[in-house]
Amino acid sequence: MAVMVARRGLKNARERAGLTQEEAAARMGYSLEGYAKKERGTRKLSDDFIRKACAAFGVNADEILGELIEESLVASVAQIDPEKLASFVSQAKDRIATLSAEEAKELVLSLISAARKP
Repeated sequence: MAVMVARRGLKNARERAGLTQEEAAARMGYSLEGYAKKERGTRKLSDDFIRKACAAFGVNADEILGELIEESLVASVAQIDPEKLASFVSQAKDRIATLSAEEAKELVLSLISAARKP
């Protein structure tokens, strides 16, 4: 899962850890330019990058990705076909209970994407 949207969660986590971009890049083994592009949203956040950021900033992935997921949900609401979404949610209801929180969020985002109006 690589994500490409605004990076407020990443920046906020770095700032809460009291790190500059330079310090964060060094801790994570990235160049300043490479790290800055990820924070600005011009490069995707890979799973490996997210794991390194969590370790460097002392946070969990939800603290970095939570805002990204919320932004995606809000931006997607206007494009949802309610009938399609209701159908997908009904099919996924039993399955969601067996998933981790991260997997459930991914499933919800997939449902929203699939339910967009043609």
